[in-house]
Amino acid sequence: MKNGQTAIEFLLLGGTVIAFVLAVNFLLQSAIYAPTENQTVYTEAGIRESIENLTSPPPAYGVTGVDMGSGNAYPSVSLGAPNGGSYINGATLDFNYTPFDDYAALKNASLFTNETGTWESRALNASAITDGATNYFTYTLSGPGDFRWNVYLCDTAGQCAFAATNNTYSSYTSSGCLNNFTECNASITAGVYCLNQSIVAPGDCMVFTEDDIELDCKGYTITGPGFTKPRTGISLPSAASNITIRNCNITQFTTGMSLNVTNDSVFDNNNVSYNLYGINSSGGYEGKEANFTNNRLANNTWHGMNVNGNYTLISGNNASYSSNVGIYYSGKNSTLNNNFLAGNGLQGIYLDDVNFTSITGNTVFNTTYAGIYLEGLTGITTCYNNTISGNNVSYGGSNGIVLSETRFNFVTNNTVYYNNYSGIQLTKSYNNSILSNNVTANGRSDFSGYGLRLEFDANNNNVSNNFMCENVYYGDVNTQALQMASSGNNTCGIERCTQGGAYNICVPSAATTGSCSNNCPCTLVTSCKTLAFAGVYCLGLSFSSTVSCLAINVSDVWLYGNSYAVTGKGEGGGTGLAAGNTSNVTVTQCNFTKFDTGMSLEVTNSSNFSYNNISFNTDGIISQGGSVGKEANFTGNKVYNNTNNGINITGKYCTLNYNNVSYNTNYGTYMITEYSSIDNNRFDYNLGGIQLQESNFTNVTNNVAAANSVTGIGLTSFGWSVMDTKNNTVSNNNASNNSNGITLTNGQNHTVSNNYLCYNTNQGLSLSNTNLSRVNDNNASYNGNPVQAFGTGINLQWDAEANNVANNSACGNFGAKDDFNVNVFQLAASTNNTCRAAGCTQWGAYNICIPNVSGAGNDCNNNC
Repeated sequence: MKNGQTAIEFLLLGGTVIAFVLAVNFLLQSAIYAPTENQTVYTEAGIRESIENLTSPPPAYGVTGVDMGSGNAYPSVSLGAPNGGSYINGATLDFNYTPFDDYAALKNASLFTNETGTWESRALNASAITDGATNYFTYTLSGPGDFRWNVYLCDTAGQCAFAATNNTYSSYTSSGCLNNFTECNASITAGVYCLNQSIVAPGDCMVFTEDDIELDCKGYTITGPGFTKPRTGISLPSAASNITIRNCNITQFTTGMSLNVTNDSVFDNNNVSYNLYGINSSGGYEGKEANFTNNRLANNTWHGMNVNGNYTLISGNNASYSSNVGIYYSGKNSTLNNNFLAGNGLQGIYLDDVNFTSITGNTVFNTTYAGIYLEGLTGITTCYNNTISGNNVSYGGSNGIVLSETRFNFVTNNTVYYNNYSGIQLTKSYNNSILSNNVTANGRSDFSGYGLRLEFDANNNNVSNNFMCENVYYGDVNTQALQMASSGNNTCGIERCTQGGAYNICVPSAATTGSCSNNCPCTLVTSCKTLAFAGVYCLGLSFSSTVSCLAINVSDVWLYGNSYAVTGKGEGGGTGLAAGNTSNVTVTQCNFTKFDTGMSLEVTNSSNFSYNNISFNTDGIISQGGSVGKEANFTGNKVYNNTNNGINITGKYCTLNYNNVSYNTNYGTYMITEYSSIDNNRFDYNLGGIQLQESNFTNVTNNVAAANSVTGIGLTSFGWSVMDTKNNTVSNNNASNNSNGITLTNGQNHTVSNNYLCYNTNQGLSLSNTNLSRVNDNNASYNGNPVQAFGTGINLQWDAEANNVANNSACGNFGAKDDFNVNVFQLAASTNNTCRAAGCTQWGAYNICIPNVSGAGNDCNNNC
């Protein structure tokens, strides 16, 4: 900005609509605008301060703004991609966002990025904005660097707001590719290289032999020969510096990436999955300053990532479902932050002989053994001065956080819950600080599980300001004699502590052993009753009922089940738990079985239902909020063997994640909803896995819906002529081994992408009377069986018009009579699909296999 000029980046006018062209003109010419009556003018400094501190609206000058009257709230906005990705400088990206407004009268939006230390407006959207749907800005990156972005959204009443959190992205500068690889190379020397097609490697593929090498695979895949012999996708056999590997997909090798000593190197945005080892960087302490960021390391047989080195950054990676450890690290002065680890066969994060390292902001879920394990060398206590802070460690098969033979470490502000054994355990560890952690609902198994356990010479540790409640099997705290030096302000349950030392960790400290004195709040429930007052309730034992049992008819109730069972009489037994016309209700770790309905929830707003077991009822969970019910969240529940639906929801803004809804006679989950999220669930062995009826603006992502009798995932509306199912996203799901994988009927404007739709006995993906939808990057192969008349990979029929079908694979589909990889009646556009010659029936004007043809045809040109 030039001296003497004032830049007004944003104008919000109440009552008078002024074209955004005028606002752009002000930005470009730095004109000075004098506010008039009933107008709020936001300053450049105010907007920047507001987005930095995430307040809304930003400070204004001139006037106080328009009186909006009662009932009008600020709009809200959630940010989509990009978030955490790395892109070539100068690339043009779509910045996705979803706006929400109570009156659905949105006026304009502005994209802000922080690329120079100052927030700047980069793009203005003056066109119509669709409420509740994904909108986007197009912006060309300038960098390189690590940046933040946000969206400023305004409605026609003059209310404005930012998204609650900033998203991030980074861009990098490439000097251009010296070579475009089309095959493996066993001797790669210094330079910049790109991969311009996928490669199937018969053995080792890319071997780096010098320093100063950059490889950008641009999203292409290097596929190995399997695990019969030691083979590596990308290898650095000798010490190397200034190595960059990004955007590579590496699969089916003994080792995806094998890195010796790597200094000052970057490994970013790679997908190294389905190998024996994912990334193996075993150069010892000689290696330093290697950055492993935004990589996906899934379903590797051994470790997802094994890194040995100093001054290392391991950030934003997804290391999940490996048979061994998600991330294994040894070294010092490093950072492991914001990684996601789920379903690993041993530990989520294993830290071996680590010093002066920060482990923060990681999410560790559903590991077989400890979520985070910090271990020193036996008898030496070499693991010291580390910080484990702000992590979420939950639902593990063993302990949450373990310190073994360590000293002078800080474990602070972690959330540790629903792990089978102890939440936090210290063994042969001393002078550590365990501060301000939330340790609840651990000890699910009978193998000595507690909230906090100190054992075997865990001496002189400071345990203070922790909340340790409802750790259910043995208790909240277990310490052996003389194993703690100081404590204060902890909260734990009455008669839930076994303490042999001279200090009681619950306030006030006591010089003798005894029960905890600062107790978790809880009203005990030991029989059927109505919970008529706000507060915290806990089941104290299992009990039975011949009629409807528990009822909640007030808001602000927490019911904690301690995994006790409430059992009905079977058919005619009423409801296990009924809650109606309430808000802010939490029901967790309850078992309801053999009722007509396990849980019946009517208009429960802003409520949470987590880690419950709802089984062997007629209906599992019924949540009937109608058009007024919203923000009901269902997490980690097991809903199975119910004779009707597992979960039946009517309501808006609902969340279903990490539930297992299986073996139900009808649908696993049946929903009539808007603006909801269904992610990371399992829906197996039901009549249908997920059925969305009359549902809009909902995301169905990262679920497994397998072995269902009819359909894995279905979206439909009630009538053939009623197109009331629209604007839904179905992505990254596994809908395999069903009769049909995904079916879309009577809808429009859906996005169906990156799904695995294979080995279904009928069709992989079917669109009927579904229009204006995007179907891309799906694998719909090997569907059909010898008994069925036909098996189809992708089937578009009955007025499935104006859809865009691109980058899909439909190979190896078969049937007893007809062999259809693709069956198309109506289609608008398509590119880059793969299917088998003579395996397509296409009646429309476009052939979905390259090259497109202007007339009907039966031959696919891009063959399996």
